[in-house]
Amino acid sequence: MKKRFFTILPVILLVIILIFVLEGFRYWMNPLTKPNDEMETSILLQIPLGSSIDEVIHFIESKRRWKVDWVNHNNGYTNSHENPRKVIGVQSVGAFIGYYYSFNNYYFRTDVVVYFAFDKESKLIDIGVSKYTDSL
Repeated sequence: MKKRFFTILPVILLVIILIFVLEGFRYWMNPLTKPNDEMETSILLQIPLGSSIDEVIHFIESKRRWKVDWVNHNNGYTNSHENPRKVIGVQSVGAFIGYYYSFNNYYFRTDVVVYFAFDKESKLIDIGVSKYTDSL
C-alpha cells in the first residue's frame, strides 16, 4: 500500500505542474492580456488614424469574435485612464473584443473593450483600450 502511494504521488504532482504550465502558456499567448498601450499600437497598425467611421465598423465586423457594442454620432468616448476624465472626439464607436481569465483572478472574467474616437468629419483620431474585471 505504501509503495503504491509513492508511485502515484509523482504522477499526481506531474499532472498538477503540467496544468499550471499549460494555463500559464495559454495566458501569456493570449493577445488580450497584453498591456493596453501595446494593444492600441497593434490595432492602429491594422486600422490607421484618419480612417472613416464606416471603415472602422467594417474592420470590427471583419474580426472574429469582435462585436460593435455601440455607435454614437453625437459624443466621443470618455477616457477613464486620465484624471480628470476627458471626452475624446465628437463621435465614437465601442467594440467588445473578447475576454480572458488569469491566475490571480481565475474565477473572475476580464472583458476587453476598444473605444474609437472620431472628429467632426468622421475620421479616426484616437483609440483607447479598457479592461473590466468582474467582481463579486
